[in-house]
Amino acid sequence: MKKIFFVFAMLFMTVISALAEESTETFLTFTGTTYGDGHFTIEGTGSDESGLFLHGGNTITIKAKNGEKISRVVFNIGYGAYGVGEYNREILVSHGDVDYSSSTINNVDATSLVIYSNITGNDFSDYLEIDEITVYYELGNAGNNGENNGPSIPDDYVQTESFANGGEYLGDNVKVEGNANGLYIGNGKTITISPNNDNDVRIFKVDLEFSNQFNGTINSLDGSVVEGSGTSKTISNIFSPSLTISSPDGSGLISNITVYYVKMSEEKNQTFDTKNGTEYFVADGRINVIGTWSDGVYGLKIDQAFDNDTVTVTSYNGLEISKLDLHFYARILYSTPIESTVGTVTKNDSHEWTISDINSTSLRITHPGDDERYEVSIDRITVYYKEPVINSEMVVAASPGEGFYWTTFYSNACNYQAPEGTEVYKVNLNGTKITMNRIEDGIVTRCQGVVLKSTTENITMTKTDDESSDDYYGNSLWGTSSRITNPDPGNVYGLGYKESAGVAFYKLKSTGTIGANKAYLKANNSAAANAFFTFDFDATATGVDSINAQENEENAEVKIYDLQGRRVANPGKGIYIVNGKKVLMK
Repeated sequence: MKKIFFVFAMLFMTVISALAEESTETFLTFTGTTYGDGHFTIEGTGSDESGLFLHGGNTITIKAKNGEKISRVVFNIGYGAYGVGEYNREILVSHGDVDYSSSTINNVDATSLVIYSNITGNDFSDYLEIDEITVYYELGNAGNNGENNGPSIPDDYVQTESFANGGEYLGDNVKVEGNANGLYIGNGKTITISPNNDNDVRIFKVDLEFSNQFNGTINSLDGSVVEGSGTSKTISNIFSPSLTISSPDGSGLISNITVYYVKMSEEKNQTFDTKNGTEYFVADGRINVIGTWSDGVYGLKIDQAFDNDTVTVTSYNGLEISKLDLHFYARILYSTPIESTVGTVTKNDSHEWTISDINSTSLRITHPGDDERYEVSIDRITVYYKEPVINSEMVVAASPGEGFYWTTFYSNACNYQAPEGTEVYKVNLNGTKITMNRIEDGIVTRCQGVVLKSTTENITMTKTDDESSDDYYGNSLWGTSSRITNPDPGNVYGLGYKESAGVAFYKLKSTGTIGANKAYLKANNSAAANAFFTFDFDATATGVDSINAQENEENAEVKIYDLQGRRVANPGKGIYIVNGKKVLMK
């Protein structure tokens, strides 16, 4: 795919806003190579005056970062609006339909969108420029299994270790310490879970199995949540290297503990200037810095004496902020120091300050401002952070069907390479028709759902830093990194195999589930009436997920279907699906 390089003007910058279906998120432009936030990047060629070019072969590309599905896009034409939609002056898109009356691209339903035009001129009489874009989107199960308000951790990073009563309490990365009588809690007895040796881990969930029913209260960490009943309890909303479990009003013997945790990387850092914008994104969009831009090129304001200005730093997907180095535009001569919601603030000199011991996913920086004559602004920030270590390999179980093994795959953590003997396919749903297109290099791009066809039951996917040379545009598959219940009953299809129709996408029961690191098809409108979708064998065919047929909507034993997936009792002339194969009836 061609890379697009572009320059942004300082005087007139394109404004981009993202509106979720249930909440609104706004992000503004800043000088750089892309417009972007934690959800999207937008690439184009910058105008000197009024937006992004859509003439002379230039394009605007909107890409989701974490598997979000774009539903529609509203645009504003800053220059060249006259006659667009008439006189052979059109805006063209890779997905969706353009409505010129409302300046909207509808029915996008994709994780990426390319906007272009048939206007080829480069003189001022034939210019077309977009100066504002609004993206409507759904989160699309970009992947988190954090409960309540705990940090979201993609399953790709998660490791587990179990410890049975009376067994060895040392795991590869974590250990459990009980007492002389076993894993008891209550009556002054506690259980401690902590890193084994020098491993740097973060525990985020613990499952407890008691030998007998336990009715007492379980204490662990402030803010943690305990759920369950009888002999099973779960402690969640944790993000800590260790915790101690106790009970003030009950006692019980724990027969098994399962610890869910992630290994953390060495500390990393990234420095960026904050003089030319209000939002900044580092670490692949997983750290977000938001503030108020000072007049001129001074930086982000934190002076409470003026407009109650603050700078907020937030991280996502388990990334942990450990330290910030701050450089101020001017010397801070005030007697009152800057303030942070977490961490220890240290003044190195009048320009340089450090916030250390943060160890949190968010913080807010302020300054009381005891002199209203001056603004306090940060013009450079260095973020120190640790991030979960991604599993280098993932073993995916596949199900048999039509002489091969089939499954789907999805990861929001990184790219994965399929092994030799496994074919990778993207899926395109257009109306009631599915087309399968093979990814020749076998690389599954991060946040893209795929179908895997293999000669082996267990498929080992290997982490890779390589980028796929194939184009994932048009891929209709959604994905999830954690096990979920049907997210849209009536419209969701999972891959399966039945003798009556073969390998296909079958409608999922309303109570059906989709496994972690799996992909699924989401249809709507008339397409959602189909009981299943078979593949277009005119393209290279494939595909099936390990979602069991028992989890799908009950369908009668069907012998013949039309191409819309409807059962046919008395077929006439035409093409039909008979036992999973296309047959021409004459």
